[in-house]
Amino acid sequence: MKRILICAVALLSVPVLAACGGSAGSSAVSLPGTPYTVTGIVVNGTDVQVQGPVIMEFGADAVAIDTPCNDMGGTIQYGESTLTVGPLAATKMGCEASLMRQDEILAQAMGANPSWQASNAELSLTSGDIVITAELVTADVAP
Repeated sequence: MKRILICAVALLSVPVLAACGGSAGSSAVSLPGTPYTVTGIVVNGTDVQVQGPVIMEFGADAVAIDTPCNDMGGTIQYGESTLTVGPLAATKMGCEASLMRQDEILAQAMGANPSWQASNAELSLTSGDIVITAELVTADVAP
């Protein structure tokens, strides 16, 4: 079945900017210009199985999230330890309940301006009781 996009976010090629995530001793990590694949989602201390791939692509001023169900994206500003995400635009595909729930969790976390930490090839986003972990997409993993 062919996906129909209701809206999309285009990410332009941008120079990579270096940013450090929160804690002392973290390696300098480039968040803008890099794609990450979500490896873990925890809600209220309970692991939620990631149904993927779920790819988060960070641009200079936009973020795009590609999931097995819907795609979403919005504007983004990078703070030293917080991401400020504008309203997310998303496709409106009807999928099985677990995929829809995963999309809701991701949208909720990003919409609440999560705190972030990045070190080496790992990213952690925390928003209230939601923690999302992700790994840098390597050349052998296509987003």
